[in-house]
Amino acid sequence: LLDVGDETIESVIIEEFPGEAAGKLFELYPGLASGDDHAQEELLGDNMFGAKAFFYATTHAQSGESCYLYHFDQVPLSRSQTAGAFHAAEISYVFGVDSLLLPQDEQRASLSRQMSKYWTSFARSGDPNDNELSHWQSFSQNSPEWMQLGSSVGMAEANKADKYGVLNDKLLSQLDSLDD
Repeated sequence: LLDVGDETIESVIIEEFPGEAAGKLFELYPGLASGDDHAQEELLGDNMFGAKAFFYATTHAQSGESCYLYHFDQVPLSRSQTAGAFHAAEISYVFGVDSLLLPQDEQRASLSRQMSKYWTSFARSGDPNDNELSHWQSFSQNSPEWMQLGSSVGMAEANKADKYGVLNDKLLSQLDSLDD
C-alpha cells in the first residue's frame, strides 16, 4: 500500500517518528511492521485526516468555544469497494444522495436523514442538536468523545485518542520548528 521504495515500512516509520514514537505506533497499529495492508491503511487515514481533526478539535476546545467532532465509519454498499469508510464518503449522506456509486439501503437512508438534520441544525444555530436526534455533546479534551455516525449513531469514546496523540506529537514538533 505505502510505496517505500527499497526501504522497509519499519525503517520509514522509524525515520519519520524517531524515538519512542515509532515503537508506540508499532504497538498501536499491529501488523504495521510486517506490511499489513489494513494497518497501513489505518495509519495513513489517521495521519492524514483523523489525527488532524482531533488536533483541531482539541485546540478549539482549549479556547472555550464549542466544537463538535464526529467519526464516520459507514462503509458504502459496493462489492468492489475495499477502502472502508473513506475520506469524504459522508458527504453523500449529509446531502441525501443515493447514487450508483454510493447506493443506500434503509439503514443508510436513515443515517443520511439524521446527518442531514445535524448539519442543518449546525448551519442554522452553530449547534448540531435537534430534539429528534441523539444529543451531540461538545468536544472536551478531558474526556474525548465524538459522535459516532455509521451503523450506530450516538456519542462514543474517541477510541483513537492514543493513536492521534502520537501522530499529533509529530505535528506539534513540525509546528514548533516553524517558529525557529
